[in-house]
Amino acid sequence: MARFPLHCLAGPLLALALPCLAAEPRLIAIDAVQQAALGLRHAPVAMAREAVISLPGSVVVPPARQVVVATPLPGLLTELTVSVGDRVRAGEVLARLSSPALLELQRSYTAAQAQHALAADALARDQRLHDEGVIAQARLIASRSRLQEAQALLDERRGQLRLAGVAPDAPTQPGGGLASVAAPVAGVVLETLAARGERLEAAAPLLRLAQPGELWLELQATPERAAQIAPGQRVSWPERELRARVISVGAAVGAGQTVSVRALIEQGAARVRPGELLQARLSLGLPRQAAWRVPLAALARLGGRDLVFAMRPGGVIALPVTVHGRDDESAMVEAALNAQDRVAVSAIAALKALAAEAAP
Repeated sequence: MARFPLHCLAGPLLALALPCLAAEPRLIAIDAVQQAALGLRHAPVAMAREAVISLPGSVVVPPARQVVVATPLPGLLTELTVSVGDRVRAGEVLARLSSPALLELQRSYTAAQAQHALAADALARDQRLHDEGVIAQARLIASRSRLQEAQALLDERRGQLRLAGVAPDAPTQPGGGLASVAAPVAGVVLETLAARGERLEAAAPLLRLAQPGELWLELQATPERAAQIAPGQRVSWPERELRARVISVGAAVGAGQTVSVRALIEQGAARVRPGELLQARLSLGLPRQAAWRVPLAALARLGGRDLVFAMRPGGVIALPVTVHGRDDESAMVEAALNAQDRVAVSAIAALKALAAEAAP
């Protein structure tokens, strides 16, 4: 069996040990003149506290509380009586439509009334004749059946007129064919979907209403931010004394490369309106492992690791850190820092170059 002398193993073992020995941060000597030349600035570290991020968004109405009002008949939109932001009552007229189809409905209703009256008279006559023994039971049953059919047709025509916004028994106006579109519920007009003078098909959308009730915040977050957000986290808008709670985080990235975050407004909903834009603050909480808070500008990455440059007499040292969270201004990190430490927040590229040169 071949034997290797021990001194042949010394080189590889020493190479494996060097990273461990180099784990102790070395001072990167930079005097005051050099610091000034580099434009090096530094800032204090602080004990970690709750991370808060700022997200743009708007006030929205939940889909379940939105109602689309549509045209009951084809025709020409002659009048819109409301505009965006108006409050409406249930049954209030929102629009008027000139529709030849309405004239046909009114004619059909009148014909159904006449048919029903004839069937009722026929049944009354046959009932008398049957009571006198003049006609058979079968004829009376047939008369009753015709009246039931006439009643069903009359009810159908009456319902069609009501859907068209016309009282079935109202007198026909000269030049008729004018249908009214009423609000099915009380609410606020969110959007008008048709313009006066537009010719519309049946069931074409006219308006979108919001029923009174809860409101949401629809916030937009980058995918990186969205990964830090979870249902239950708190949202605020200090300018309006508004408080909300995250209820969902989108599972897909939108066209603007952002993720939708929805929050239910729990306090202050009366002080905002649907469509209003805002800059909300979302509390991410405090990661359990994080002990220190450092400015985002202090973070550097070198050799695949995150680090900060802590100020020391005569220079700086590169301290490895583990980042556990970020907000708009700072990062929550785990590191060998103390309350008196200050970290570099500028000239980071130059410090990284010096650290690479000083590496063993």
